Amino acid sequence: MNNSKSFARPWIISATLGLSSLLGLVAGHLLTNRKQTANQILQQVIADFKHEGTVEGSWIDHHSFPYQRFATKTMVYRGGIQRREDDQMIDYVFLADAYTGSILKIQRLDRQ
Repeated sequence: MNNSKSFARPWIISATLGLSSLLGLVAGHLLTNRKQTANQILQQVIADFKHEGTVEGSWIDHHSFPYQRFATKTMVYRGGIQRREDDQMIDYVFLADAYTGSILKIQRLDRQ
């Protein structure tokens, strides 16, 4: 009888470790693939721009859309920043990754 208990213990330990690893993998996948909100992204971009000067205005679309650059596919938000440079208002539009908040594309718009 003693032998049956010692034989079952390695299987219980292996099953427990395997199940906890699987649950950790699933939880990690679910937590890392969450999109940030449009407002969170906009606040990150504003903070980045504030390092170089005052931000006068900003906007962001609250609906993300698919974006592909070369082989990389992701979801992005489109937004804009307005700030004063050399006593002139300058507008920028940007695309930011919806998962990381990284600015993928930024363009300065000329006013005419």
